[in-house]
Amino acid sequence: MSDDLLRIPFVQFLGIRRGGTPGALRLSFRPEFANHLGQWAAGIGFSLAEAAGGDFLLQRFPQYAGRVLPLLREARVRWRRPATGPELDTVVDTEVGALEGFEQRLRQRRRATVNLQVTVRDGGVAVLEADFQWHVTMTDNARHEPHER
Repeated sequence: MSDDLLRIPFVQFLGIRRGGTPGALRLSFRPEFANHLGQWAAGIGFSLAEAAGGDFLLQRFPQYAGRVLPLLREARVRWRRPATGPELDTVVDTEVGALEGFEQRLRQRRRATVNLQVTVRDGGVAVLEADFQWHVTMTDNARHEPHER
């Protein structure tokens, strides 16, 4: 939400790319992503999932870009099966009502939390499911309504 996701040095280092919808990211396997079994290392999957949550917020609420500080507050991650394919992708899900409530609280209280569910897939099959709680704080001087862009 503060800067374009693809400009973040760690995201660039990993080689994460955007898909077609908010939070849809892609990452191709490289040898340095392998764990001791030659499969995707767990930390790479977590990093991709976290980036997907941040990208979802950036894409869903572009009017707050540069005006907020989003921080991952809590994460619960479940690996479903080993990832072995050449590319991983992500899907982000949350309830529309939760997003509306989040934005309302953010405008009124200048801080809010939102829960996002992120799935990392290998060939369309879920390999990692994560529940993330993001805490977002307004950092600009605007009090209630976002700036029009």
